[in-house]
Formats: sequence, C-alpha cells, structure tokens
Amino acid sequence: MRCRLAPPVELPAEFDETLARLYSPQPFSPFKRRWQASAALPDELPIHEAALPDATLEWRALHADDNQFVNSHLLDGNLGGLVYARGEIEVPTAMTVDLMLGPDGPGKVWVDDEVVGVIERAENPGRPYKQSFPVALAAGRHVVTIALNRRGGAAWGFSLRFRRTDESYSVEELQAAQALLPLVDP
Repeated sequence: MRCRLAPPVELPAEFDETLARLYSPQPFSPFKRRWQASAALPDELPIHEAALPDATLEWRALHADDNQFVNSHLLDGNLGGLVYARGEIEVPTAMTVDLMLGPDGPGKVWVDDEVVGVIERAENPGRPYKQSFPVALAAGRHVVTIALNRRGGAAWGFSLRFRRTDESYSVEELQAAQALLPLVDP
C-alpha cells in the first residue's frame, strides 16, 4: 500500500499571529482558581440583562479543577438557570490587562461594579483564550464577578486569567513576573 502526501495547506495570516501570541513568552497570570459561586437561579434571561447580584445572594466555595475550569455543576448538578461566581484579585501596581474569559455558555463579567464584557454566544467546550476584554486596573484589590447562563444545563462553567498588555517584557522578566501581574488568588 502506498501513501500519498497531501499538498501543503495555505493557512491564513491570522493563524500565524495566533500561534505566535500563544507560544511566545507573554505576561500571563496563572488561572484564577478560588471562587465563590451562587446556586443556579431559575431565571435564564438574556445575558446582557443580568445585573450584579445583591447582598442577599448566598455564596459557596468553588475551585477550578486540574484543567483550570471552574465547573458550576459541581455545586448543583445539571440545572439550568443563571449562576454567579465572584473572586478577588490583587494588583501590585496600576496596569492594563486583557481579562481572558473562557466560558462554555453566554456570560457577563464585571470588575468591581463596572461591566467589562458580555458574551452572547459561547461554545462547548469553553476555550481559555476565546474571549478577552481590555481592563485598566488600579493598584489594590478588585472583585471579579461573572454571570453564566447555563443554557438549560448545557453550559457548565468557565476559566479566567489575565494577560498584561501595557508593557513589553524579556523572557527573564516574565519568569519573575509575579510583581508584574495581578495576583489571582490573594
């Protein structure tokens, strides 16, 4: 049996840019792993209509798994509805970052009280680098809140990390980057 090699495939220019971005040293934070999450709320309203939860919402601890995925189904199974997650980050110095959110359902994200992004459609599975939103962070602590429409139980959760965008760094600086990036689990 003989094999024939397929002709080379011409890849679009943005493919090379994406690979270069993902495989070149960049100031990425670790994934945020420690969260508090609400129970699934029965309302599956359009995600752009979701509001920050009020002070009466009850929160439970939820941690990312070994794949850095925050799985809300661990708390209440395959229920649909709207689920909220919130977590603190600490920023050592003012910086501009891309908040990189990888949900597998429609989502909305706030930093403190400001909406920084809305994802009307998302794919299963969620991809960590699928959505990014530019955010200017002041030095200090911030609360990141995420609303996830669980699409009748088909959406499970998300992953989140940051990429610093306001500076360029050498490989050596990136290896010692803790002071250069948000501390995701203070």
